[in-house]
Amino acid sequence: MSLSPETHYEYYFENASLYYCKEHGCLRVVDGFEDSVILNNITEENIDAFIKYYQINVKDKKEDNEE
Repeated sequence: MSLSPETHYEYYFENASLYYCKEHGCLRVVDGFEDSVILNNITEENIDAFIKYYQINVKDKKEDNEE
């Protein structure tokens, strides 16, 4: 097994909005309706899994802390 380099990109958004395009299979992250990053080959299943684990790991824990 050979080692391969890992690539990591980090972007900072001031006013992020997320859009999913089913027809193109991409997720678009837009900063203030100007600059954007497009992530291709994102399926509805990927989005559903994100929502599920977001709910479990972030939203539910936040609600537990508020009680």
